[in-house]
Amino acid sequence: MTTKKTVFSTQDLNMAAFIWCQEGTELIELKPKIEGGQRNTFKFFFSLPMSETELTKLLFDYQNGKTLVEPSNFVKHQNYLRDQIKIAQGKNQ
Repeated sequence: MTTKKTVFSTQDLNMAAFIWCQEGTELIELKPKIEGGQRNTFKFFFSLPMSETELTKLLFDYQNGKTLVEPSNFVKHQNYLRDQIKIAQGKNQ
């Protein structure tokens, strides 16, 4: 049985950490957002083992405060993403 993979991207660090906490989710890219002239803005790209419909429901529940993740896992992912931004910013200076 093949699981549907959905690619999702966001500029929101907290949402990125939340999405990354979903089982089977992989961080596939972190890149600076160039368009619009916003400096120090990054986009996080993930591959999730769920359909677009399931992802839409998950994001709706997230926005309405109806989701849960393991707190230490969330903080670990949040810190890693922050560190990667700092590293990327250092390379661009």
